[in-house]
Amino acid sequence: MSERSGIDMISELLNEVRMLRKEVKILDQNIKKIANSTKVAEIASKALDTPLKDWVKPSSPKIEAISKKLIDQKNLRFKFESVDASKTKQESPNRANRKPTMCMCQGKMIITKDGKPIPLPDLSVKIFDDKDKLIKETKTNRAGTWMSQLPVGNYIANIEGKFNKQDLYPVNLPFIVKPGMQKLEVK
Repeated sequence: MSERSGIDMISELLNEVRMLRKEVKILDQNIKKIANSTKVAEIASKALDTPLKDWVKPSSPKIEAISKKLIDQKNLRFKFESVDASKTKQESPNRANRKPTMCMCQGKMIITKDGKPIPLPDLSVKIFDDKDKLIKETKTNRAGTWMSQLPVGNYIANIEGKFNKQDLYPVNLPFIVKPGMQKLEVK
């Protein structure tokens, strides 16, 4: 018997949940394909031993009796509802038509010394919304650049840290992410 840590067991459970979600998604897609196919009546008639010519409008007592028979025979807790697929609203698969919901915001922290720009790495960047709620935290990289993906809204980036073992004055950079923006340079 091997000993496993709680983190290992939680990780294993999370992997199982992910796999189950994928399987449910595949099953859901297959059910939708079957329900939207033109062969639904044929499949149902084979399952119920009722010829297609005996099928009538969905609101009729005959169809209700057939669906009750199906539920009783198979001990299922659902029933089929007919849907005209031509009248259902389907989202366009073309991603070019969609408006982005998130914007990549980035800024660069540098100082100028002897006329040369010097990047400020490892500075703390805290992003607050217009209600002073901390939304994201990040740091500047070696090039002095920070990035964060944010939804539409008003923000303030609070930047502070040290350079050459000296505390820098905190900087607050207000910026606005507007609908449809994909990239924003915060200055």
